[in-house]
Amino acid sequence: MLIPLGTERSRERPSVVTPALMVACLLVYVAQVAAARGAGQEHSFGFMDQFILDPNMGRWWTLLTSMFMHADVLHLAGNMLFLWVFGPSVEDKFGRVWYLLFYLTAGIASGGAHLAMHGGPALGASGAIAGVTGAFLVLFPWTHVRVLVFFFMIGVWSIPSWWLIGFAIVRDFLGIGIAESGIAHWAHLGGYGFGILLSMVLLWTKALPREPYDLFTISRQAKRRAAMREAHRIHEQRVAKAVGGRRGGRAAAPVVAAPDPAPAFSPAVRQARAAVADHLSAMDTPAAASAYKRLIDEHLAVPGAVLMGRTQQLTLANALFAAGDHQTAARAYEAFLDAYPHDREAPSIRVMLGLINARFLNDPVRAKALLGQAVEQVSGEQRELAEELLAELG
Repeated sequence: MLIPLGTERSRERPSVVTPALMVACLLVYVAQVAAARGAGQEHSFGFMDQFILDPNMGRWWTLLTSMFMHADVLHLAGNMLFLWVFGPSVEDKFGRVWYLLFYLTAGIASGGAHLAMHGGPALGASGAIAGVTGAFLVLFPWTHVRVLVFFFMIGVWSIPSWWLIGFAIVRDFLGIGIAESGIAHWAHLGGYGFGILLSMVLLWTKALPREPYDLFTISRQAKRRAAMREAHRIHEQRVAKAVGGRRGGRAAAPVVAAPDPAPAFSPAVRQARAAVADHLSAMDTPAAASAYKRLIDEHLAVPGAVLMGRTQQLTLANALFAAGDHQTAARAYEAFLDAYPHDREAPSIRVMLGLINARFLNDPVRAKALLGQAVEQVSGEQRELAEELLAELG
């Protein structure tokens, strides 16, 4: 058993709506107990029974009223605990008025899911609270939750919220086939689905401000990383083909005119460039990338010093990008474009440079200029990436 105790997330303002909802549920339960005593019937809350969600009675408003009712004290306490742990952060993110509307709509959606898939009477706030926890899963998946664990041992652990909420969702899926469990699993799943879907849509439309670690941004970053890996793979294949052609005793087909002859360099510059070339000749790309970085650090101001041969330049830039040295990779790619602006690889390199400037170097102006120039010259995943980045850059 996992019992949530609290989260590590700080809030900008105190929670108001969540405590109010908890007080409302408590007052309704007190009214239920009083009505049950007056009814004198087992398993009945007297006149309060008319507010329970029951498809046989045809009262549509019970989709709303039933979410404030509970079967017993344990049912009430469990739901209020989850609402207290997860509600304030979602309220802080949504804003109080929109959070209240979201909570009520989630409760109605969960009740509708229960009626559609089960059809029996139901009561409780768990469907609405499932919507809240579903939203928490999307908005704060890596936020840690303190949980009291009863499983062969007793203790308090701190785990990512997606572990706890994911476990609860799986448990409800597994509970669907259990007859007479007394738990409205479909209502829970309807609430989770509503909270997750609506939160993703709000992040997608930017109605809610995105954060670096919300589920939407994480999924987008995963897509971008895949596109980056694919672009990098294409570069490596083409560079390897060019190198292989030269090893086979034939020169690679020229693609553009060579840059102007390099000026006469000082002995220090020649030595630094020779170190890069020697490592490349020995097929030690990481060492070549390190030597190239030193070349840039020491001799960037010397005209032509940081430009190697075409294939060498591509190899170095790709290696630096793969190693995560985006600043140096950008300089290597820029040097290539300066020397070979009409090369067959130039459009792809502009996409790579646009991505680096947008995502890592915080230079949206340069990123938009590169991507705008490249978007009509590339296709497939590279074009999709360029269009996506341009849309985000505005």
